[in-house]
Amino acid sequence: MEFNLSRIPNSAEMFDRFRSETWSFVVLILVVLLTIFTVCLYIEALVFLHRRFEFGSRRGYLIYICGVFPVHSVTSFIGLCIPTASFACNFLADMYIAMALYALLLLMTDLFGGLDETVRALSETAIPLRQPPCCCCVCLPSVNFNKRMFHRIRVGMLQYIIVLPIVVLVPALLWVDQLNQPSQSSGIYSTIEIPATVINALSTLTAIYSIMLLFRASRAPLRRFQLPGQFVSVQLVLVLVNFQRVILTILIRLNVVECIQPLHCTSDLVLKTLLNLLIVFEMPLIMLGNRITIQRWIRSGTNTQCFQPDVKADAEGGKHICLPDSENNHNDGAFDNKAISGTDPDLSTLV
Repeated sequence: MEFNLSRIPNSAEMFDRFRSETWSFVVLILVVLLTIFTVCLYIEALVFLHRRFEFGSRRGYLIYICGVFPVHSVTSFIGLCIPTASFACNFLADMYIAMALYALLLLMTDLFGGLDETVRALSETAIPLRQPPCCCCVCLPSVNFNKRMFHRIRVGMLQYIIVLPIVVLVPALLWVDQLNQPSQSSGIYSTIEIPATVINALSTLTAIYSIMLLFRASRAPLRRFQLPGQFVSVQLVLVLVNFQRVILTILIRLNVVECIQPLHCTSDLVLKTLLNLLIVFEMPLIMLGNRITIQRWIRSGTNTQCFQPDVKADAEGGKHICLPDSENNHNDGAFDNKAISGTDPDLSTLV
């Protein structure tokens, strides 16, 4: 069967293209199985967290973070099967991980017991500003952590949520417009696509740098809470998706990859097809790693504890922890007042 590979297909024609060759049909089956597997892993993690995790806010942050993997897998699968929806799917996935990055910040603050407790616990911590992606800047000094620095870190992460819709939606609208009026819109889209990709990459790096500063400051006090596993899993998805997008854009613009027979020969759709395939294949592995980390956290028994510098240090971790009263442990995300220095942390100040 012959297909017009320069034309954007609908979902029915896309399935016909996948079935026209043996290798593409096998790829389609693998994509379906891996997507279902990732969603099943998330459902299992959801049930596990509801059964084993008692804290409402902490559990909510973990559920949201775990959702990064099935969201990326499902949106990429939809983008493969419905090419005209690929921009919308990528936008939803990018917005979700941007919010998950902020949920990671809230999780770190929740483990300390609130904003004031976070600042108090890290007030004597010197944070080197030479963190990825600025690790090569040897002139950057170390600074002490304070509330002003925390708010700067938060702004560095929130800017990603603000910039992302602009740099994704504008090219998406132009791409859809050029489908109807290619002669008028294709030139504008080609001009704006690369700058939008660069701005998106810079905004992403800024968000990564911001959360990296807080993570490096919190890693030692919170090492018993299996925080690196959550941090690495979210950062890995963020870096992989954006890095692969930039590399594939460069390769396609240089005509290294021109066509995927029998799927597409349009450069934009070739880019999105390759990116979606990579994401679907990667998400189950990262989801498994994240699930193992949560299992270790539950088994360690620290999932119902919080960092507390005013009590006796824990012999194993060498850090201070506290255990909230289980009778007052409702699913409202709050700690017991007596458990944390007699104060009631208000995480609403972070939003």
